[in-house]
Amino acid sequence: VTNAFSYNVYYGDTVVNVTSTTYTVEGLDDNTEYCFEVSALRNEQETEKVEACAKTTEEIIPVAPTNVVATATSTSEIVLTWSEATNALSYNVYYGDTVVNVTETTYTVSGLELYTDYCFDVTSVREEKETEKVTACARTLDLTIAAPVVTAEATSATEIVLTWEAVENAMCYVIYQGEDSIANITETTFTVEGLDPYTDYSFTVRAVRNAQAET
Repeated sequence: VTNAFSYNVYYGDTVVNVTSTTYTVEGLDDNTEYCFEVSALRNEQETEKVEACAKTTEEIIPVAPTNVVATATSTSEIVLTWSEATNALSYNVYYGDTVVNVTETTYTVSGLELYTDYCFDVTSVREEKETEKVTACARTLDLTIAAPVVTAEATSATEIVLTWEAVENAMCYVIYQGEDSIANITETTFTVEGLDPYTDYSFTVRAVRNAQAET
């Protein structure tokens, strides 16, 4: 305004004096109409008030992420994925004491222990608003093990000796006669006794690391 030194902004019981020609009123309720008055000042002189009204927009609430999935991709990494959430500007990923904020709909957690169960929480975030947590769990992969190379040698009419090289990462070995398990051992040799003379037999040796990893 010509000749004005400053301006008074009136709203409710509040009066704010500003020198610029714009002022932002914060902390209002959403979806509510407000009216404001502005006057120009020069020294002790003040013009009449001019009123302007506007309605605040409706509060935008983020929706919690859906289809949250945790997938182990190695012995030390788990990949989290989820669907894009309505009104979300970013996402928080929680695991242990760690919170990571990301804008993508995927996150890879590294440095984990092998063959260990982990659970993660994901939330949608919009400014100061955060949704409830959605949980997904997965177990990191175990070390791989190879199938043993087995040699069978008949040492008598009723005995066959099975031998094989130690398999890296194997914890034990299960011996099968046909479809039946006949022994679980940690050694790399086993003698099958009580067999019928001059008879063909089939044996299988499987290296085992745990209940989930068997060759």
